[in-house]
Amino acid sequence: GLRDVRTASVLVTSPAGNQPPLVDAGIGGVVGLTNAFTLRGFISDDGRPAPPSAFTPAWIKIKGPGNVTFGNAQATNTTARFSTNGTYVLQLTANDGELSGTDTVSVLVLSQDPYRTPSEVAYSPDGSRLAAADLTAQSVVLFTTATAQLTRSLPLAGEPRGLLWGASNSLFVTEHDAGS
Repeated sequence: GLRDVRTASVLVTSPAGNQPPLVDAGIGGVVGLTNAFTLRGFISDDGRPAPPSAFTPAWIKIKGPGNVTFGNAQATNTTARFSTNGTYVLQLTANDGELSGTDTVSVLVLSQDPYRTPSEVAYSPDGSRLAAADLTAQSVVLFTTATAQLTRSLPLAGEPRGLLWGASNSLFVTEHDAGS
C-alpha cells in the first residue's frame, strides 16, 4: 500500500561570538576528616576567543566552617582536604579569557569515617539529611548535614544499591540479595 512520507530539513547553527565555558563540578559526597575528597569536574568550551582558545579552571571554597586545601586548585580533577567537619560548598570556575562559567558541589565532612565503601550518597529534598550506602556493612547510614553527625545506621538484609528520597523526606532503598 501507500505510505505517507514526510521530510524535514533542520539547519543547526552555532551562536555567534564567544560562549561561556560549560562547567560541571561533579558529584558531591561524604568524606572523613582525615581523608581527601576526590573532585571530578568537567569543562567544555567553544574555543573562543582566539587567542587564547583555552580555558583556565579554578576551585574555591564558597561556604564551610573551616579551611579547604586543594591538591591543585587549577586542575579540573583534583582532591580537597578539610580542616574541620561540617558541610562545605566548593565552586569550579572556568574562564576562557573573556567569559566565565561556574558550578558548585557539596561535601559533607565527618569527624570520623563511619563506613569504608560508600556506593551511593543522596541528600534529602530539604538538604537537612544525607544517606550513604555502605556495601561493606550492608547498611545505610544517615547524617544530619547541619551538624555532620551520624544520626542512624539502618542494617539491611542485602547490599544497598539505590537511594531515593521522597518528597516528604522519606528514604527508599533498593537492595540486592546476593543469594537470589
